[in-house]
Amino acid sequence: GNWEVSKWLLEALAPVLPAAHIQVAKALCSLARASIAPLYASLPPSFRPTGLVGTPPEEAASSLPAQLRVTSFDQLDSALLPILAHLSIYVYHDPVLVVRLCRIIKAANAGK
Repeated sequence: GNWEVSKWLLEALAPVLPAAHIQVAKALCSLARASIAPLYASLPPSFRPTGLVGTPPEEAASSLPAQLRVTSFDQLDSALLPILAHLSIYVYHDPVLVVRLCRIIKAANAGK
């Protein structure tokens, strides 16, 4: 879908917490996971274990617009944080996303 229209709708509906609805939360989790896929795939193996079951990160991001693809740590605030802000505490619907976010944060802090 169109992220700009979706973002506008999420902001307009913010008082009723759209991410509290499971379908919206799962869609935002899928969007966030696809958004971080390029950056996650580029992490060193020490931050990204191999042999795990799931969608390969490279495939998830192929249909995203460029503005939502996170390929460096510098893009996290502009591409990912708006998605996570709307998702809020409902990120728990996707434990794999939570783990990948933790690994990305760990890798970002290791580079400092």
